[in-house]
Amino acid sequence: MVDFLIGLTLGVHYVIFFRQFRPFQDDLKHTGYIVATGMTLTLILIFLVMIAAVVVGQSGGVRGFFADAVARAPDYYRAFLDRFRRLWSELLPLLSGRG
Repeated sequence: MVDFLIGLTLGVHYVIFFRQFRPFQDDLKHTGYIVATGMTLTLILIFLVMIAAVVVGQSGGVRGFFADAVARAPDYYRAFLDRFRRLWSELLPLLSGRG
């Protein structure tokens, strides 16, 4: 039964996916059809793995991953902002012609 539900969910996602993605869409023209398709398929796969983990009863790993990500996110943002400020302070004199 679980395999049927996972297969049904996957089928529904693929049908919706191929109905929504059309080459004439402005966002697809901007990012590129292959990039948008790859990102969407990756996200679909991630969500299906998470759904399968919950259905099978192995959701502890998924829950732990998100708890760890939320706990460490402020440190990553601080590190990114510090690096960005340092890079900006080095680039600003070069861009203004004073470097």
